[in-house]
Amino acid sequence: MRTAAGAGVEQQMKQPNARTRAAERLRHMWMVVLVGGAMAAAEVTDSDTRTDSATFVPGRLIVRFDPAPADVVAQRRAALPGARHTRTLLPASQRRTSDTARDGPHLVHIVELQPGKDVTTAARKVGSLPGVRYAEPDYIVRTTDTVPNDPDLGSLWGLHNTGQTGGLAGADIGALQAWDITTGSEDTVVAVIDTGVDYNHPDLWTNIWINWGERGNGQHNDGIDNDNNGYV
Repeated sequence: MRTAAGAGVEQQMKQPNARTRAAERLRHMWMVVLVGGAMAAAEVTDSDTRTDSATFVPGRLIVRFDPAPADVVAQRRAALPGARHTRTLLPASQRRTSDTARDGPHLVHIVELQPGKDVTTAARKVGSLPGVRYAEPDYIVRTTDTVPNDPDLGSLWGLHNTGQTGGLAGADIGALQAWDITTGSEDTVVAVIDTGVDYNHPDLWTNIWINWGERGNGQHNDGIDNDNNGYV
């Protein structure tokens, strides 16, 4: 998600590698989504319209500064090119000015860009500045899991395992993710070949396949393929 009281500290601090940067993005991502996303939703205007095809919020960056004394972080924040307004991700009640010398999500800032500024260009420019750990668009994250309204879904840990029976969360077949792709089709026939099926079950009786060519006049149990479709 460094001077002499600054410059000396800056030279001594270890520069993060690509793996460290990626880990920090993942660590702060959900805080950005929950806090920054809530702020975004509350501030949408006609000039800041978002569609389902959008990948990020127009005119906004998420900028993460390197740890440094508070005055140094403030100077870097004020010097961001193209910035119209900045605010820290954490509310005032959860931060202290001394925290800027430590690592953490308090160094993540939401940056509103000046009108007309290209987000991706601004992200590259800001991200290359000294003292900036990373800068990226405020990506829009949507949850898409298709969850059925079956009240007994929670008892089927094999479909969606949240650890509800004491097992390992996530140890399932990923049914919710599969249902995001398709929830099935009446054109697909599934055969149950173990001990049979309760076709009167409320989840099944309206979906049971019936071989209508084998119905009536005793055809359903005469053992003959009356409609010549390969099924008896």
